[in-house]
Amino acid sequence: MKKLAVFMGAVTIGLFGTMTQAQSITVSAEVFSKYLGGNGAIFYDSPVVQVDTTIAWANGIYVDAWKSCGSGFGNENDLSVGWTKTLTDGCYLNVEGLYIDAHPSGDTDDNMFSPRLEFGKDFKLGATTISPYVRWENYQVQRWTSLMNGGDFLFIGTKISWQSSERLVSLSTNAKIVYDKGTFCNDSGYLAQLCARAEMKISKQTALVADVKASAPLTTHDARKNEIAVGVGIVYRF
Repeated sequence: MKKLAVFMGAVTIGLFGTMTQAQSITVSAEVFSKYLGGNGAIFYDSPVVQVDTTIAWANGIYVDAWKSCGSGFGNENDLSVGWTKTLTDGCYLNVEGLYIDAHPSGDTDDNMFSPRLEFGKDFKLGATTISPYVRWENYQVQRWTSLMNGGDFLFIGTKISWQSSERLVSLSTNAKIVYDKGTFCNDSGYLAQLCARAEMKISKQTALVADVKASAPLTTHDARKNEIAVGVGIVYRF
């Protein structure tokens, strides 16, 4: 955790020192029934607290620090730095670099760096936004072993978001097909995944949230199976 805090502090100070544009800060904390990883595997099969802080600037640059507070692979620190650019005709581009500290108090061999790239297009229909997208994620493991390797994920999906007229309630979903090229020593193949969130404001800056995450293997035959994780928490926006 100390490594993450030092790095996060250095990056944040540098960005604050070089930018004067308006920024937003979002802090959240949630309790999930289990830690369902983005690759469809269960990293921690018990209730776990996950906290997140995002600082974003008007020019599209953002910094995000995320922590899972379980044990084993449920104890994880992530730090990402990215840039989002709105292009013409509702198109957008997101470029991100993520560092994963998989064992904050122990071995660093499983730590990873993950470059990411996403391209999509927003279609606005009243209070609803529909955003088809494609995404690529690469994982570089610090030391490859027979139990841990890097690799690539390819995504094609659609995000849908809706807000009530007073913006007191918002709903969002992210449905996607994932192609895993055999990352983390799993089978290569396809998975179907869905994330859904409901958010209700209880004050101008605070909201209650509920999340559902689901993953189902389509063509893989490893230990991954149909999984669902649910979470509830709170979000505060400065």
